[in-house]
Amino acid sequence: MTTFEDPPPDPIIEHMRGGDMRVRSLLITIYEDLILPRGGEVGIMALQRLFELLGLEAGAVRTAVSRLVADGWLIRRRDGRASFYRLGDTQIQTYADDARRVYAAVGRATGNTWMLVHHHDADLLGTAARLKGAGFLSPSRDVFIWPLSRPIPENVIPADAIVSRGVLLLSAQHRAALCPRGTRAAYLALLKDITQVEHKLEDVTLDTSQAMALRLLLIHRWQAILLSHPELSTEIEPDDWPCENVRARVAGLYQRVQQQSEEWLRSHAPETTGTAWADLPTRF
Repeated sequence: MTTFEDPPPDPIIEHMRGGDMRVRSLLITIYEDLILPRGGEVGIMALQRLFELLGLEAGAVRTAVSRLVADGWLIRRRDGRASFYRLGDTQIQTYADDARRVYAAVGRATGNTWMLVHHHDADLLGTAARLKGAGFLSPSRDVFIWPLSRPIPENVIPADAIVSRGVLLLSAQHRAALCPRGTRAAYLALLKDITQVEHKLEDVTLDTSQAMALRLLLIHRWQAILLSHPELSTEIEPDDWPCENVRARVAGLYQRVQQQSEEWLRSHAPETTGTAWADLPTRF
């Protein structure tokens, strides 16, 4: 009796695998990186081929997509026997905002003007949860800060809070409090894996399917770490916070595989509506 075994995992691709590898989580990455910039709608066959590159079977993808349609997260359109899917309007806005952070250029501009909210007994009254939930940063228990370069959330600041605006100077201890240790470790682990992949690429030429898989897993892992913490500007990060160093390395590897991955799209997943699978402008 002849038996067949799965091919051994690709060591280059496996270096970048990590984080939440469920279909829904990966689908967010695929839409942000590939679909939304091209009209926002994609056929099920193209989705299945993309997921196959990441090691997920077509049946699991179809099941997950059907559930997301039932939940209103995806909207389905039929054209004969073909099915096409796009994100709902709420998801589009959310992920467009996320993409701004994920693909931002290396070396962000700084603007050290902030709103500072001070409220006694914030934890007891639930104020801390509301402010943090709205995106305020908290360098200490009763203090919350918000960059004035962004619109201020409505109806979350208590009427009895002390509010001031101006240049913000934080101690090293307070800046460190804004940067979780677990997140730092995740950034450094990603940096290590990027270095290992780059070393392997010195002796290996990727084919287009490897380039696409590596691109998606790289962005998937990068954005999972980046979006796990509030957006920090350079003037309130600790001096050794690795985010921007990792961003530069992510950008370099992404741009290295972008052209080949675009070739895979044109060859293997042509069925989409809206904008064709044209090359995207350079990101980062």
